[in-house]
Amino acid sequence: MLAPVLLWWVTAFDGWLLLDGHDRAVAALEEGGTPSCVVLVRVPDEEDWRRESAELMEGHEGAGRGELDLSPHRDARLADILAALPYEEARTRSWPLPGGAPAWERMALRAVFQFPGD
Repeated sequence: MLAPVLLWWVTAFDGWLLLDGHDRAVAALEEGGTPSCVVLVRVPDEEDWRRESAELMEGHEGAGRGELDLSPHRDARLADILAALPYEEARTRSWPLPGGAPAWERMALRAVFQFPGD
């Protein structure tokens, strides 16, 4: 099985931006199939969600043996956390880069130096 295609919904384009897996997507479509996809989305209140899920997972570890505590109240709390995740595309936000185009050029030059084959 191939890795999924990575997509991101961009509201300015009113469509999907294919971030990774271009060749896999083309191959699947040429064969009459649909590529498996993973969608990159913003999570609202990300710090709260990360803190709650980390606390929950700490509570799942049992007696240092890596066993999971699957008691019903923990399952319900995990379900609540997962249900709070967005299932619709959120508005894509962006901010201007401080320093404008010259700052972008400097960043791009550093990236090309790190990865000269790209």
